[in-house]
Amino acid sequence: MEGDRISWDELTCVGYPVSEEATEKLCQDIEKFRKKAGMSEHSVKKEQLINWKILKQSEGQLLATNAYALLTSDYFSFSKTQCAVFKGIDRAVFLDKREFIGPIYTQIEEAVDFVLRNIRLGATIDGLVRKEKYELPPEAIREMIINAHCHRNLLDESCIQVAVYDERLEVTSPGGLYNGLTYPMRRKTPCFSYGDIRRVHRIYASN
Repeated sequence: MEGDRISWDELTCVGYPVSEEATEKLCQDIEKFRKKAGMSEHSVKKEQLINWKILKQSEGQLLATNAYALLTSDYFSFSKTQCAVFKGIDRAVFLDKREFIGPIYTQIEEAVDFVLRNIRLGATIDGLVRKEKYELPPEAIREMIINAHCHRNLLDESCIQVAVYDERLEVTSPGGLYNGLTYPMRRKTPCFSYGDIRRVHRIYASN
């Protein structure tokens, strides 16, 4: 799509309906996430979705883009997040697994919650105050999963995978290397490991 200066998510999703109910829910959810993120309150209407190229107008009709379908349903079979907890440091034995579908932003929230439920939560006492702390920073977990969805190859039928091991978290995103990154450069970025047809982001638990 690069030569046409248009991204896959901007393309019309032929046959996917634009409903008032789904559009209104998406607008409301965007407002909620803005508020949760501490951003200024901003009313989101379908006109805003058109400006963001989530919806298209053609001959007086509203058309759904691929982005609209990703944000309102599980229309695409690859749009899912598979999560698993493994015993030890490899995938030989799994302890729990879940698969999340639906709008991408709900998948992200559910995947983050899954990870937080399956990593250790420690506590320290500072005077009379008990302070709890996860072994992995929740902000880093969220950013990894968001980036996996945002930077994935949408022409690849694989899905996002989140794997929790005893000493690390891995998030696998379908796609190749980032623009300008070469294989020798991997040594300069120890927290990230890149494969031929996928990207694997890792963070390790502190001892």
